[in-house]
Amino acid sequence: MSVLQALTNLSIKSHKIILRLAAKIAIREKFHQNIVLLWTSGHAGIKWNEKADTLARRVSKSDLNIQWVTTENIITQLKVHSGNHTDATYRESKYCATLGDIPSIQTIAPWLKNRREDIIIARIISRMIITPTLLHKFGLNDNPLCSICKCDNSIEHILLYCRKYSLIRQSLCRHLNINLAVLSIFKSFISIICSSQRAIRALFSLLKFFDIF
Repeated sequence: MSVLQALTNLSIKSHKIILRLAAKIAIREKFHQNIVLLWTSGHAGIKWNEKADTLARRVSKSDLNIQWVTTENIITQLKVHSGNHTDATYRESKYCATLGDIPSIQTIAPWLKNRREDIIIARIISRMIITPTLLHKFGLNDNPLCSICKCDNSIEHILLYCRKYSLIRQSLCRHLNINLAVLSIFKSFISIICSSQRAIRALFSLLKFFDIF
């Protein structure tokens, strides 16, 4: 009813939506297209209006806590919801026990210099960076073992255990001011490295000395 009254009393001060609606009606009239606007009273006798009214009454009478979101915050709310859903799905998956708490790429991205570093840190976190063990897993390397330690030459072994890199590892610990024993578990190592820009830069400064493809 308020829309019909606004169209009837059209002026330069009318709401922009009313002015836009009036313009569209005027265009139709130019092409001799007759438009009839009717006001329908309430929900009486109209099936789907009655249904909507019933549902609205149920919600208003219930104890549900409805979170109202303004138009400008819809995208932000959707991103938060998507992030929470993704995080919950990951924590219920088999990968969480192996990889632990994966840092958000949005957190560490400002600390990386380029796309290559982005790819490298993602592959280290997911243990998909190229190593002899990974190549052997896909049938691309005959020997998955470390020539010095005689155990799987995986990313964990290269970064944390291999005797060949003990001096580099000690240097990394000095950079980060941590005890070498703290890095004995891969998940702990990733957590420390991704906790600050200083830690990530320290890793990348020494990464070239490790035999990682």
